[in-house]
Amino acid sequence: MIKALGGELALVDQAPTSIKGRVSGADMVLVEQEALRLVQETGAFFINQFKNQDNPASQGIAALEMWEQSGRSIEVFADFVGTGGTFSGYALALRSVNPDVRCYVVEPFGCAYYKGEVIEGHSHGMQGGGYAKAMDLVDRNLLAGAIVVTDEEAREMARLMARKEGVFAGFTSGANVVAATKLLQSTERTRNIGIVINDCGLKYMSTDLY
Repeated sequence: MIKALGGELALVDQAPTSIKGRVSGADMVLVEQEALRLVQETGAFFINQFKNQDNPASQGIAALEMWEQSGRSIEVFADFVGTGGTFSGYALALRSVNPDVRCYVVEPFGCAYYKGEVIEGHSHGMQGGGYAKAMDLVDRNLLAGAIVVTDEEAREMARLMARKEGVFAGFTSGANVVAATKLLQSTERTRNIGIVINDCGLKYMSTDLY
């Protein structure tokens, strides 16, 4: 897609300790180093989505749309931690209109940093997050808790969403729905829970998801 749009694609080798095809925190450090090198070399603009405060700020707009379109009924929000921008942007905006909204991060099993359940050397298959480290854009003051989801739970839910609801999404969208069902079965029973469906399943046709 990048090439089709006229962009130049720079591939970065994974860290020696990483599992092939599964992006780790160490991999992200290497990617950032390469991005900074390209900025110096070419004068390019570095979006830096992991630290750019425009990331959560832009998400707040969509959060207020969710609030209005739900009939102002959202009581709980949950989101998988990628950059942390979606979680913090939605949490800040929803709590600005209802301070009682409780907000949870969603994390993969074995790499659940905010849950305090990181297994050294563990990897997971949920692309786009779960780096087992603190994210600059996640405001801990917004956290009501963390929900842990396994790879298999996320995969099966994403497939179920496609078959039963016609919602064609990826791993982390499946994880968000799993997290919502876990909350509804425990501390947030009967509450109205808002989540985000992050992207389209077309990106995952070459993976074990579809």
